[in-house]
Amino acid sequence: MSMENVQKAIEKIRIGKYMIAFLVEQKLKTSIYSINNITHGDVLGIVKWHSAWRQYCFFITSDIILSSGCMVNLQEFLNDLNEKQKKNINLCHYTKKK
Repeated sequence: MSMENVQKAIEKIRIGKYMIAFLVEQKLKTSIYSINNITHGDVLGIVKWHSAWRQYCFFITSDIILSSGCMVNLQEFLNDLNEKQKKNINLCHYTKKK
């Protein structure tokens, strides 16, 4: 994820004390987020939908070290995205019985 894409971010979401998520692409049903270090702006990875696992996953883009606290914060962010996606899918696939 280039810094140019991050600068064009649609939305910014704080993840704990040290990370920030930039919504860099909104697709029809899913989103792509760049996960960055707040202090230096380094790209740590991206969060995007992984269709094989049917959930949002974190894809590391560089050698990074995460503390247990940062991993918990990232897990909470993923859980929130997956829960919202699950609700949207349920609404999209709702069919009224005749």
